[in-house]
Amino acid sequence: MLIDVYADVVCPWCYVSEKRLEKALALRLDLAVQRRWHPFQLQPGMPEGGLPWSEFAHRKFGGEENMQAAFAHVRAAGAEDGLRFNFDSITSAPNTVDAHRLILFAAKRELQWGTANSLFDAYFARGMDLNNHEELASLAAEIGLDAGEVRATSERSGHSQGEREPGGGPPAQRTKRPLLRLRQPLRSLGSPTG
Repeated sequence: MLIDVYADVVCPWCYVSEKRLEKALALRLDLAVQRRWHPFQLQPGMPEGGLPWSEFAHRKFGGEENMQAAFAHVRAAGAEDGLRFNFDSITSAPNTVDAHRLILFAAKRELQWGTANSLFDAYFARGMDLNNHEELASLAAEIGLDAGEVRATSERSGHSQGEREPGGGPPAQRTKRPLLRLRQPLRSLGSPTG
């Protein structure tokens, strides 16, 4: 089974979904599964350096009361799966192009899921600034990637939402919302193919 994951590392529901997908797959070790990450930006018009978190969150949720209610809902959903959302530590609503570039770089080394999960955790639990190239390189080194190569990749102009992804896939933003897409029939290892 091939699962295409269209997600953004600043999407709390993407993080919850990814964790739940991992748990479901762990229950079905008899399935042959390949997951592929596809960049998706929740805010494709976000300025290159992002925006201050407080300004962005208040505008997105329509004020403090709505914002806190939304955060409480996400925290409760995440807690069910052992995820920690510390919205008070977030200072920036980033443009996530560089984070996606890092995940695609890691995919060439079979490290895309560790990288995606590390980015989710770094952003939501620790408030990491995903627009800071040095922080991205440091995180990449923790995962086992070469920090120098990551810095060089971040400095190049590269993947944007309008470009085709490596392998000729469709532009990620075409989906209009994050999603998981099953691309082949569900089959157990050793089951008949007919």
